[in-house]
Amino acid sequence: KGLDLRGCHGGLMIDLARGYAQESAGDTLYAQVVLACLQRHVPGDVRLQVWDHLAPQLLNSVAPAQQGPPGGLGEYLYPPEDDEELLGVYLRDLAGGHLARNPFLWWMAVHHVSLWLFEGPGKGVKMGFSS
Repeated sequence: KGLDLRGCHGGLMIDLARGYAQESAGDTLYAQVVLACLQRHVPGDVRLQVWDHLAPQLLNSVAPAQQGPPGGLGEYLYPPEDDEELLGVYLRDLAGGHLARNPFLWWMAVHHVSLWLFEGPGKGVKMGFSS
C-alpha cells in the first residue's frame, strides 16, 4: 500500500510540510510524504496545519504519484470529515480555485464537503459551518 505514517508524531508531519513549502516544493517524492500527512487517520489539527503550509500556492504541487496516493484512496476519503475548520478550508480553497490543477485534492475536498452538505451533522459534524 505504500507510505504509512500511523504513529508518526504530528509535529514531525507539520515540520515535513513546512520544509516542503520552504525548500522542496516540486520534489515529487517529498510531495508523496506530505500528501500522506493528509490521510484521515492523522489528527484534524495536524492536517489543518499541513494544509495551511501548502495553501494556496503549493496545493497544486502535492499530487499523488501515477500509482495512486500513498496508503490508497480510502485513507483520504473515509471516514467522512468531521472537523468543521478543515471543511471550511476545503470549501474556501474550492471556491477560490486553488485546487483547480490538482484533481486529487479537488475530488477529496468535494467528497468531504458534499458529504457534509448532503448528509449533514449526523455524520459527525457537531454544528453547521461557522465562518
